[in-house]
This record gives sequence, structure tokens and C-alpha cells, in this order.
Amino acid sequence: MTGNLGRALIFAATTAAAVSCAGADAHALAYRDILGKWCSATARLEFSRQAMGVYKFADKSRSSSKVQRYEFTPTGVIVHWYNGSELTSSDFGEFSADNRTMFLQPAGNVPRREYRRC
Repeated sequence: MTGNLGRALIFAATTAAAVSCAGADAHALAYRDILGKWCSATARLEFSRQAMGVYKFADKSRSSSKVQRYEFTPTGVIVHWYNGSELTSSDFGEFSADNRTMFLQPAGNVPRREYRRC
């Protein structure tokens, strides 16, 4: 009986450790991970549920675009937004473990760019 109890305790401890590790790796991105202010070397992005603001440091220009929706993937966030009347999207990924750094993913003529919480 003691052998069965010992094996059961080892199994329970192993299962608990596996679930704990899986939970850390399986962090699902959500609104809290993207909303707010993000700075790069050249601009600041401000995300709300309804809009994406862009503030360029060089010429101090500001613009705001309506956000249609946020699409959360296992590795990033795709922001679907309106450029005038045209629906477009920007893909942000490579979130750091503390969610303080992310990268705009390259596409077409858009380069990969680092953003940090600011």
C-alpha cells in the first residue's frame, strides 16, 4: 500500500509541475498586452480599443486611425485598422516575457521595428 501511495504522490507532483510549466509557456495574449503607449526610436504608438494613434518624433505630427478589431494569435497581435477608407493591418509579435517589448513584423515596404512600453 505504501508503494502505491508513493507512486501516486510522485505522479501528482509530476503532473502539477508539467501543468505549471505549460501554463507559463501558453500565455495567451490579450488586450492588456497591446493597449497603451509604445515607443520606437522614431515614433510613439497609442492603442485603445477603438483607435491607433501615431505620433512621429521628428516632425511632431499626429494621426489617428480607427481600429476595426484586434486579432490575438498564439504569438502576436494583428491590428486591423482603417487607412482612410481602406482596411489594412499591422502585425505585432515577438513579445518579451514581461510584455514590455514587441516588434512590428515586416511586410511589404514596412520594416521590422522594435517598440517598448513608454
